[in-house]
Amino acid sequence: IMKFDMHALLGMTVEWSDNEGASWSPPTPATSYSVQDHQTISSSPYPAALHPTTWVFCINGNWEAPLCSTSFDGGNTWSPEVPGAPLGCGSGGLSAHIEGGANGNFYRGNAGCSGSGYSIYRSTDGGFTWTEHPLPTDESGTADTWNAEEAQVAIDDDDNVHAMWMGSDNMPYYAYSRDEGETWSNAMMIAPPAGIVGTGFPVVTAGAAGKVAFGYVGDAGNNTWNGYMTVITDAFNENPLMTTIQINEPGNPLDTEDGCGYNRCGG
Repeated sequence: IMKFDMHALLGMTVEWSDNEGASWSPPTPATSYSVQDHQTISSSPYPAALHPTTWVFCINGNWEAPLCSTSFDGGNTWSPEVPGAPLGCGSGGLSAHIEGGANGNFYRGNAGCSGSGYSIYRSTDGGFTWTEHPLPTDESGTADTWNAEEAQVAIDDDDNVHAMWMGSDNMPYYAYSRDEGETWSNAMMIAPPAGIVGTGFPVVTAGAAGKVAFGYVGDAGNNTWNGYMTVITDAFNENPLMTTIQINEPGNPLDTEDGCGYNRCGG
């Protein structure tokens, strides 16, 4: 297990536990630049001489793109920070969470390098270099809220890549790639026909091939913000089945703040 601590925006330290959190290693510095926040960490079985997994840690370093460090020894030491996007990329530093795949690749979602659309960024060398893979946002557009900063990504057991983002209509969209982000399916709007007028806080996870789950908050009208989970078990079918449940009890919304899902509920 890995965790990290932010020290008044001045730097990050990382600690690890190999006994399910009963005890923790001494903190090790993973970043050096300030100001920074919006940290994310993940692992993959990318070959490492001193540990069975490679860890990559990315932060918003107040730069043109996120900055990333790599550990090949289980978090004891970290490489110098490198750009988490191609040089000259104007994606901005605020990134979605990083995900590692079974094939050793790392992925994270962000605004496109051009400053428009969304892209998934991929590293095949343990986080040292990254390539941009634009998502199919021509029809969906992109959100004009706090959600505009992020495209979420998940990797299934067969290394298929699943992406989620919010469109210009503030609805959740999904596309998948079966070739590590080189090409994408058409975008699919995944919210149910249940009178939802806007959504936010996207999150996605994946399991077996083609099995994906999405989480988001949605406004059922009059700033009644409920939590929703949409599950797809056959994502690669021509017409995949989407099943959605509301996770909070009817009449007991998660929040009633004006625009909650668009502004992180004040967080």
